[in-house]
Amino acid sequence: NAHARQAWNDRHARCPAPSCARMRAFLHGALLLELAACQLARWPTSFATSVPGSAAGPDGAAPTGPGARVPTAEEAAASFPPLGRVVIGEFFQDVIPWDAPECNHTPSPARVPWLSPADLRARRMPTLAELGRSALSIDFLFRESARRCPGAPDLVDPQGAPPAFCVHPPYPIDRASHVFDMYQHERLMLARWLQEASVVGPEEGWGQCGAGVVVLPSLVLHYYATHGLDWTYEECLQNDVAAAYWRAARAAFVEPCRALGRRPPVLVVNHPFSWDNPGTVSLLRQLALQPGDLASRVVISTTMSNLPRGLHRAFGKKWKDGAEDELSRREALLRAHAARDPSQPAKPLTFAGPLLVSVARSTGIAQPVDWLAPAGPYRPGRRDIDVLFSASLSRRGH
Repeated sequence: NAHARQAWNDRHARCPAPSCARMRAFLHGALLLELAACQLARWPTSFATSVPGSAAGPDGAAPTGPGARVPTAEEAAASFPPLGRVVIGEFFQDVIPWDAPECNHTPSPARVPWLSPADLRARRMPTLAELGRSALSIDFLFRESARRCPGAPDLVDPQGAPPAFCVHPPYPIDRASHVFDMYQHERLMLARWLQEASVVGPEEGWGQCGAGVVVLPSLVLHYYATHGLDWTYEECLQNDVAAAYWRAARAAFVEPCRALGRRPPVLVVNHPFSWDNPGTVSLLRQLALQPGDLASRVVISTTMSNLPRGLHRAFGKKWKDGAEDELSRREALLRAHAARDPSQPAKPLTFAGPLLVSVARSTGIAQPVDWLAPAGPYRPGRRDIDVLFSASLSRRGH
């Protein structure tokens, strides 16, 4: 873990360290709770009978009652896929309904430079490998060749910032140039995942239940890959489309594992927008409608995890939209489950909703600068800083 974390941080310093660290920390916490839930709930017959001094209960249930031995965490880990292995799920091919009026428009080639004219005419979904050489590459997201420093258009004047306060802007989409792209959170995170993990698709049986974590391209990225950055995604990616996305995820990564009697992986989605428009809100509402415990197996990172008033009720009154509070709630559930009367049958344990993680927005700032030191034409002076702070008193720790 230490080696992987160091390699992760050394690859590209421009990835916001808080985002990477928070995602790894919350994934680690979610996986530990997942392991504990498995240990406290039902066990496969083959595992229960293989533990010395234990015997499988009816239908492979964990042994209970006086003298029954509870498996250790090490024994639990040995019976499931490695918790640390991460893979990336390929694009789902049939999620975007091209025939729907809201989705049926062909983008200009400038919006999707990674697709050829023939691909556009065929409405072909590119692969992650193809996108990784263009839209998901660090050079695409932060162009060193287009470095801008104070005095450049759209940036501060030379008297307003130290000369070293430079920015690597993103690739211009449809000839529109920007200093930074506040919506490229997922593309940056997925570019980093592509450097660390392999991609699995239908040809590989979607990984055949061999991973503890599967990183999924978001529904928005499916649209971006075929249409480019276009705000009409809000109309396209609603209700039926969002439901099709979660059905595809369940069919690829959850149901096959259930059929084999194995633990399905945790599904991670790096969502590029906050929860404030119909397209993104529909994604959560449709997740809440999925059968089984799919929602409990999902971790979603966004630049803001707070939900509009009332939306969190889709996952029940006790579910929390803040990751810290939700992990604490899950831990309390597991402790209560462990303290139950062992003579009573165990009830199915589910967390009801996903884990929503807030991460920092990404920028192309090349390096930190000392704003208190004179440099070039820049002279530091008094800076009045106004801070607008808004929080709910009902949120613990905020």
